[in-house]
Amino acid sequence: MKTAIYPERDASAGLTDRYSDVGVDASWQKTTGSNDVLSLQTSYTHESRNLRASCALGFIGQIGAPNCADLYIDEWRGDVGYHRRNKVGATIGAFSISGDSNPLVYDNRAAAPDSNGAIFQLNYSPWGEGNGPLANLQVGLQYTAYGNRLEE
Repeated sequence: MKTAIYPERDASAGLTDRYSDVGVDASWQKTTGSNDVLSLQTSYTHESRNLRASCALGFIGQIGAPNCADLYIDEWRGDVGYHRRNKVGATIGAFSISGDSNPLVYDNRAAAPDSNGAIFQLNYSPWGEGNGPLANLQVGLQYTAYGNRLEE
């Protein structure tokens, strides 16, 4: 994906903020003879950002600040899930986000977007076996545990 936007819809600087994302993902799913489902998913995204308009307009740092504009972020996600007879399921996943350090953009002690953690999820589908009405309902509970926490 590539895009160019005017920050806060302000075109007065004659510049745009530019974003370019490249990503790849993969998934695998296996249904067993007893209608249980095992799944694996993973994804990676690299984002390049040029925030020249935000810098020129003073939305980030001071107007004309050096090293204000060019940044990148890398994000990786992966999870494994198991669903018993399409009714009860559990998923465990992990994520990691890293990128350029820039105190003009990130207001935390590391001045970076860095974060990581694990995600735990439980699901229940009352009509998952196909015995119910023509409705698709799933109730879930999710918890995210963060690794390196950055202070504001």
